[in-house]
Amino acid sequence: MLSAVSLIQSNFGSTGNLEVVAIHNGQLLHFSRDSGPGFHWFGPDPVNTGGKPVTGATGIPSLIQGRFGSRGNFELVVPLADGGLAHYDRNNDDPSFPWFGPNVFANDLGTFGSVSLIQCN
Repeated sequence: MLSAVSLIQSNFGSTGNLEVVAIHNGQLLHFSRDSGPGFHWFGPDPVNTGGKPVTGATGIPSLIQGRFGSRGNFELVVPLADGGLAHYDRNNDDPSFPWFGPNVFANDLGTFGSVSLIQCN
């Protein structure tokens, strides 16, 4: 069962694909919906770093498309079951779309139920 999702509209596709990150049994998954005719959904694709699926996620994640890179990387922050928050980013300029992380922070503050991100200048 999917326990939490975060949805954005990216700059992929003709008018912007929908991008979803969801948590399934503690594992992060990525889905994408094409913005063209047919509006097909793709995924789930595991969010992998270092060739391994990301696990230990809980709560409600937050996904944005930032300004790093030519295309704008995806930035993801998710609460961790063991406490703290983990930041991941996806290089949207690389055709293989690799994810990087985790960069764990706030682990001395206990567990979080949700997180929210914004992009500012």
